[in-house]
Formats: sequence, structure tokens, C-alpha cells
Amino acid sequence: MRIQPIKTRKNGTLRDMHISALSLLFCFLFSCQITALSFATQVQNNAGASKPLSAADHAKIIQQLKRTLSQRYVFPQVAEQLNQMLDDKLKRGAYRSQKDRIEFARTLTDHLQRVSNDKHLAVRFDAPEPDQQAELDHEDLEKIDFVETYANEENQGIKRIGRLSGNIGYIDLRIFGLTQFAGPAIAIAMQSLSNSDALIIDLRENLGGSPDTVAFFASYFLPPKTRLNDIYDRREDKTTQTWSLSQTPTPSYDSNKKVYLLTSKKTFSAAEDFAYTLQSMKRCTIIGEVTGGGAHPTMKVRLSNQIAAFIPYGRSVNPITETNWEGVGVVPEIKVDKTQAFKTAYSQALRELAETKP
Repeated sequence: MRIQPIKTRKNGTLRDMHISALSLLFCFLFSCQITALSFATQVQNNAGASKPLSAADHAKIIQQLKRTLSQRYVFPQVAEQLNQMLDDKLKRGAYRSQKDRIEFARTLTDHLQRVSNDKHLAVRFDAPEPDQQAELDHEDLEKIDFVETYANEENQGIKRIGRLSGNIGYIDLRIFGLTQFAGPAIAIAMQSLSNSDALIIDLRENLGGSPDTVAFFASYFLPPKTRLNDIYDRREDKTTQTWSLSQTPTPSYDSNKKVYLLTSKKTFSAAEDFAYTLQSMKRCTIIGEVTGGGAHPTMKVRLSNQIAAFIPYGRSVNPITETNWEGVGVVPEIKVDKTQAFKTAYSQALRELAETKP
């Protein structure tokens, strides 16, 4: 089904308003250089990775990792298990052959995740810039090094909006960018689609982003001042509540209209937060695959000059379910392969609209 571009009237003429035009409103806001976090890019950008690691290097890195887990990891009892596992493997020489920093980081990540089942807990090769701080909150790192650039390329996270035959709106949202930039783009998109009879939100390629933007977007579908999510922070032993806005900048979406979310195994972190929140409020129908299962806010801690750990320091607690999606993902109401999710949602939307018409 072809998605029709939204049209607006300006100076007496009609113009197609492809969502790519939104980038013109915001592109002047971005000028930062980006350092990719993937292992492949890290290899290309840092020749220091070629220096072999020694047994002393292994021991030093693991000792720093253990201290960090004990002090910061959201589950102290699991941190003890992880530290015991690391000690055992170090004593048995499990890392003796790990001379390459990238391979060593991958191996540590695999060992940590097998015990914790926490997909946010990871070790990466990560050579710092000269002025980089020794420790950086991972949510802020994503905002600087990932969210802004990707969101700029994809129009503040929105890849495409349109209106399908049958007056069904469609938004392909690839990431939850910084609210100060992504918020206006979302507001324009929602205003454009406010008169649709149903809405499909595609999160199949959404890897996460800003929790503040999750709250902003969720506010279009839920009553004002609705308690959305609680986040417990072990570092401060404090729980912070997240609420929907008292008023959205453009009209909220009619609560009588159906909303369908498309998910895949790639759908992760903040995208899962959005899906889980709307699902718990019975405000959407999720169609697709069980999501990735990452619910823990994470911080970056340097273990050595070229290796960093990403340590979950908190956990989400939904006020309705009193739990979250960590390790299990968000389970769709209609499970289908991601390649069939759009077709299934569109057919469902047409059928349900037909049933409600007099």
C-alpha cells in the first residue's frame, strides 16, 4: 500500500509536505562531530588497539570492572555473582589468549550477559578523545554521540509520515531524539495526522534514545498528568517518577481512535519504554515481534585507556505492572514476523474501522 505524502496549503498553492522537509527547520542546530560506538568503527579509528594485552592488563581491567559493578550495578546481589564469575575465569586463565582489546571486550560482554541476562551491561573497546571525561552517563552519551546525529539525518528520528487509503496515519519513528529538537518534529507530525481515523507507529527499526522524548510522545495518547514510569537509581537510592504533559503543543490524538505499534527484535530501550507504557494503559495494539528486552538506564565508566564498561545503574518500574520488560521484551498482542507487521496492522485497522462505521 503506497503511503500518500501529507499535503498542506501555503500561499494558495498545495505542496507535498514530505517529512524530510522538517530537517530544514532543525539542521542548523547540529554541527558536532560524531564518534561511532560500533566495534568496526572503533577498529578503524584507533591504531592503539594493535598493542597486545598482557595478563597484568587483564587483571587490572577486571579489578576495575569488579569495583564498578559493586558500586554501581543496579542489582547488588547479581554484582556479587558477576564478580565471582570474573574471579573464577581469571584464575582459570580464561582470558589468557585474549590479546586483542576488541576481542577481550566482546568476551567480557558475553560472560557478563550470560550471568545477568542484562543486554545493557557491556564492555567495549572505546579509546577516549583527549578531553573526554573518565566517566559519562550513558544516556547523555547517547544524546551527544548517537541521538542527535542520527535524528538529524532522519528528521529528528522520523523517517517518514503519511496517510494511507482509508484515512489511516503512519509514522516511521527510528529513534527518540533529544526533546528540544525531536519534540517540535513530533508535534508537527501529530498535527498533520490528527484528523486520521487510526494511526500506525512503526518502531521496528527504533533502537531507543531519550526517555524524556518517550514521555513527550506518549503524552499525545494518554490523559494529561498520567504517571508513566518510575526509575530507581541505585547511585542515589532514589526513585524518580515520569508523568505525561499537562498539555501537548499540538492537539493530542483522540482517545477513541485506535493506535497500532509495530515492533521487531531490534526495537530496544526507549522504544520499548514507549510501547510498554502504552500497552500497560491499554492505549495501543502491538503487532510484530517480541522486542529486545533492555529496560535499565546505563552509564559509561572507563576501565582503561581504551576499554569502557556500560553499567546499568537503575531500573524502570511501571506503576501498573510494577515490573518492566528487562530480559523478556515487550510482548505483542499479535505476534507476526516483522516483515508482516505492517500488512497485518493495516488490515486490522481497516477491519476495525469498518466495524465501527454505521
